[in-house]
Amino acid sequence: MKIRELFDKTRPIDRHIPAVINYAAASESLLRQEISEYEVTDKLAGHFERFINNLSAGFEGGEGQEVGVWVSGFYGSGKSSFTKYLGFALDPSRKVGTDRFLTLFQNQLPSQPLRQQLALLAKNHSATVIMVDLASVAAANIKSQGISRLVYNKVMEWAGYSKDEKIALLELKVEDDKRKAEFLSHITDLGYDWNELRDDLLESNTIAGEVAAKMYPKVWRDGDHFYNVRIDSSYGEDERLRQMLQLIESRTGSPRVLFILDEVGQFIEGTDRLITNLQGFAENLKNISRGKAWVICTAQQTLPVSGPLFKLKDRFPESLRVDIESSDIREITYRRLLKKSPEALSLLKKLFNEHSGGLGTATQFKGTKLAQANLDAEVFAQLHPFLPQHFSILMELLRSLARSTGGVGLRSTLKVIQDVLVDVSGKRRGFTLLADQEVGTLATGDVFYDTLASNIERANRPILLT
Repeated sequence: MKIRELFDKTRPIDRHIPAVINYAAASESLLRQEISEYEVTDKLAGHFERFINNLSAGFEGGEGQEVGVWVSGFYGSGKSSFTKYLGFALDPSRKVGTDRFLTLFQNQLPSQPLRQQLALLAKNHSATVIMVDLASVAAANIKSQGISRLVYNKVMEWAGYSKDEKIALLELKVEDDKRKAEFLSHITDLGYDWNELRDDLLESNTIAGEVAAKMYPKVWRDGDHFYNVRIDSSYGEDERLRQMLQLIESRTGSPRVLFILDEVGQFIEGTDRLITNLQGFAENLKNISRGKAWVICTAQQTLPVSGPLFKLKDRFPESLRVDIESSDIREITYRRLLKKSPEALSLLKKLFNEHSGGLGTATQFKGTKLAQANLDAEVFAQLHPFLPQHFSILMELLRSLARSTGGVGLRSTLKVIQDVLVDVSGKRRGFTLLADQEVGTLATGDVFYDTLASNIERANRPILLT
């Protein structure tokens, strides 16, 4: 009997599984698959319950409420899924086909009280959700702008304004003055389509400057005057944030907003200026929004008791932190990928009982601090052809690779396990796939190495070349 014959036929082990979950807009079919396969363990349900309670209390609490949430977990632990799906559920405009995302997410929650709790929060406190995937904007010239500016750019993009702050401010002004039609007419007279010109950061400044001088000659004497005006020197962080919040409220009719920032830890790590910028952003958000606007950050690191990140502890208090434990990944992997038929479980338990003594001796950890779970027939049957040790090693390896590469090109734990089984990329070299080997065959270290070879080589190229 082959290993692939053990698994639940309703979820084929070689089906498409995204390498990682990110905030980027996905096709409706992919998003529906993502949420339909999302597994909420008891520990995750507890985190959701506390998160929802804190958010509800904060939206009602007013002045003085801390509004910073720190969601930590190792690479691939599900922290991006946790924040993405909760954010989508609270966004009343988010749908998949004709279904509200809220409803699809509720279907994945394990208890009726938690589903009702989420529905009540969404009904009473629906919010605008602005998501920023910092892993995708980590270039040095972007990082130099700081998190507050990146969030500002995202809000301007959400509102349909230019990515250039000066142009965006001009667009805001002509809208506030109810002169947008006049502005667009001037642009057309010059032979341009503003929708196409808006984000051409070189040419748009020149053309907009000419129009600005025509419309507001008392402010700008000519196009060069507009072009040479510097915004950053006279525009404070608190003013920029106040403007963002006012814009969001004017567009939606609600002051409530969630800024969800993915992989903050990697983005700010080792740069005191970026840490200070995030601290200031969270503090300004607290003081200006009075509990109506929140910043939710994901990071691989928990907030430490010392070191540079320690200064964030007051803005992201312990009562608002969520730590997603690595122990959940085994259960989630079993539910999503390794679930067996009842007959297969019986067969594997019998196999374990026949060989448990030798198996325990042959696979025992030695000379490592990694935790070794007790192996019994139930765990063996659930995880086969993997052992608990494989998950401990894999998660430590992914942590190390993420620190070296910033997570670029890495796959989640679930995706690596799938590739070890079936290597859907087709890059396996000349031997039988693990899924096509006989029941009782176990995964080995060399197969994991082959699966992660490109990531290991990228992170350790100087060593591998020697």
